[in-house]
Amino acid sequence: MSDSIKIIVRVRPFNGREEGQDNIVEMEGQEVRLKNPEDGEIKKFGFHRCYWSTDDSLGKPPVNNMFVFNDIGKEILDHIYQGYNSTVFAYGQTGAGKSYSIEGYEEKGILQLCLDDIFQRKKKENEENGITTSIRVTYLEIYNEKLRDLLNPKG
Repeated sequence: MSDSIKIIVRVRPFNGREEGQDNIVEMEGQEVRLKNPEDGEIKKFGFHRCYWSTDDSLGKPPVNNMFVFNDIGKEILDHIYQGYNSTVFAYGQTGAGKSYSIEGYEEKGILQLCLDDIFQRKKKENEENGITTSIRVTYLEIYNEKLRDLLNPKG
C-alpha cells in the first residue's frame, strides 16, 4: 500500500437554497482553492484526490458516485481483498454531502457499490472453489458525539 490514509475532497452539487449563488471553490488536480468573496483572497489546500461534483457551468464535468467508486472505492476493496482492514470516514458539516456520497440518493452510494462488488466477487469465488465465505460489515455513524450502529439501529 502506498499511503495508509488518503484525504479526499468532493464538492457536492448546489442544493435548492444555493442555486444562483457565486461559487467560491475551484479545483485543479490535487488542489482546492477557496476564494474569499469579500476580499478575493485565495487559499490553497492539497489533497490526494479532488472530485468536482457540481454542475458543469465552470467547464468541468461533474463526477458521480460510480466515478468515485471506480477511482477510489476499488482501491479500498483491493486492500480488503489483500487482508487489510479498511475504513471510509466521511467528515463534514451538516449538508456537506456525506450521505450523498456514502449512501447515495438518485444513484447508489459508495457503500452500496462496494458491498455489491464484495458480494459478487465472493459469490463467484465460492462457486468456483466450492467454499463458503463469511463477511462481517460494520456501519457506524457518529453524530453529536453519539455512536449509532446503522445496521442495528435498536442496538
